[in-house]
Amino acid sequence: MYISLQDGNARLKPLPFQQAQNPQDVAFVPIPLPIPPVNLNANGAQPVPATKLITEVVKMCSEKDKYDGTSCFDYKLSIFTEVCQRLDLHPDMYMRAFPTMLTGLALDHFYSARLQHKTFTEACDSIRRYFEGPGFYRSNLDEWNSLDLASLARKNPLIPLHDVVQQLINKLRQLRFGLSPDLRTDAFLYNKIVTAC
Repeated sequence: MYISLQDGNARLKPLPFQQAQNPQDVAFVPIPLPIPPVNLNANGAQPVPATKLITEVVKMCSEKDKYDGTSCFDYKLSIFTEVCQRLDLHPDMYMRAFPTMLTGLALDHFYSARLQHKTFTEACDSIRRYFEGPGFYRSNLDEWNSLDLASLARKNPLIPLHDVVQQLINKLRQLRFGLSPDLRTDAFLYNKIVTAC
């Protein structure tokens, strides 16, 4: 088949290519190639390929920042989203980078539950439902309630008291993500810091 451009009109003619003697009789129609997704920087500067940004997410998320199904998912998720925001990765691309923040059982669940075909929010909800529930929240609340400055100071007698206080605050901030959502308020954290000291 070829397109004839005779008389200024384009006509598709069902002739084999080798019969088209005149090069003007043949018009090549370009086939569009897929364009990889790009991400504009916050200032609208040069587009950055999403695959490059996802590679940067992988580099910036250390093993301790990955979720394995035993720690608090929302805490690890907050680290992941902060890294993505710092790199100006568009939220539509978070799902492509999401498996990079998972390891162990959580990564197994991601693939066995076929979460790669879900939206980012649906995948996060599925991980949360699978690994966290009332028992998880209760266990974190028990640990939260058992923390106090005196016991931490006894465990670390060589550390200055102001450093022990900072350790306590850091531990409480991390544990807060493992509490039931209604207990994750600043007021609840403040109250615990006051009573723990």
